[in-house]
Amino acid sequence: MRDERERYLQHLADEGRAMATFKHAAGYILGAAILLDLKPGRIVSEERMQTLGREWCDGNFHGGAGRRKPSAPTIRMFLGRVRHWLRFCGRMELPQVRRPPFDNVLQGFLDFKRADHGWSSCTVDIYRRDVGLFLAWATEHSGSDLRKLDARTLTTYMQEPQFTRWSRCSIASHICHVRVFLRWLGERNGCDPVLWDFIHAPRLYRLERYPQGPTWTQVRELLDSADTQNPNDIRDRAMLLLMAVYGLRSGEVRGLCLDDIDWENEIIRPPRPKQHRVGTYPLTSIVGDAIIAYLKIRPVCRHRQVFISMLQPYRPLVSSGSMGTVVRGRQKALSQKMKRYGPHGLRHACATYLLTEGFTLKQIGDHLGHSLVQATEIYAKVDVASLAVVGDVDLGQLIKFNAACERQHAPHPNRFCITRCARQPICKMKERR
Repeated sequence: MRDERERYLQHLADEGRAMATFKHAAGYILGAAILLDLKPGRIVSEERMQTLGREWCDGNFHGGAGRRKPSAPTIRMFLGRVRHWLRFCGRMELPQVRRPPFDNVLQGFLDFKRADHGWSSCTVDIYRRDVGLFLAWATEHSGSDLRKLDARTLTTYMQEPQFTRWSRCSIASHICHVRVFLRWLGERNGCDPVLWDFIHAPRLYRLERYPQGPTWTQVRELLDSADTQNPNDIRDRAMLLLMAVYGLRSGEVRGLCLDDIDWENEIIRPPRPKQHRVGTYPLTSIVGDAIIAYLKIRPVCRHRQVFISMLQPYRPLVSSGSMGTVVRGRQKALSQKMKRYGPHGLRHACATYLLTEGFTLKQIGDHLGHSLVQATEIYAKVDVASLAVVGDVDLGQLIKFNAACERQHAPHPNRFCITRCARQPICKMKERR
């Protein structure tokens, strides 16, 4: 099994694993190869792995004679590394995983939406979670055939106890995703074609909420907290500046590549996957200096994304929760009080700051990458200066003018109900006759 061990170690080296991890893995799989003595084509079962841990603990594969026996965490680490090696070589017996209900239907729905509508991986994950929750409930009520679902049964879906802890927005979003799935399924005769119209979500009024984000003073405090020589702080400060200055979403910051920054012309081109296009912004000096400071300490790896993990193995920040952990952790460490923590609040703070500086909603929408003006209208609710101007309008003259118009156009008491202004010309015509 020498070739298989060498291929696995080369795989770890290509991933950028730390030297300590590399050395431990080499010792672990060497001991496992001696104890297993695998023949070509032989598969290792999970029962054999349990006995392998005891044999390795009783042998001299963990440091030689005279060393104390390894602890339980060390044995678990040994078994985990050996399982990973055997799966890499195709020598590990795969466990029988119970597939979720209607897994083929759900996967077909997601594949269609990804190919036909261009859904991103984040959108696919959200629909997989929500539709999967609905399908688990449908399995209990309709068995293995979704055609048995009727409107009466479907209306009881939102009466489940789990939804009592959800907000109106969460429930509305969840029901919207389920309706999209049922409509797609009905078009393919998987259920009643009109079934999707019998499940209703709470009504959400347009512009009923206002942008919830930190104040610009809190944003400055957040940026100052990352202005240190610590490698993690240097990386985090560059990411925070991109979200605060350009109003980028967390996914757009994570997707920024080295080729998206034109240093010669001082232009940055972040991806805009939500609009399926690329934005173009001038590279400000403060943001450029922060990115340069980070690139000087950025680990060398094969990935082209600008921001990667600072610990080995070096890899892009692919998880949407990674940015949230960074921003929320720093905001709570500074004891900042706000209704909603997280990276998206910095986007709201950027828009609110531009509004107070006198920029129009159209200019702010172009800066944020909005395709429609309606997406930016919500920031008018936090434009205190303009709202104060509206509040200072003297309505006295307007009220008097409105009352005069009502008296002028009031109906005449006779049975013809002719207004006074319309009655005068008729009287003059009678006098002329």
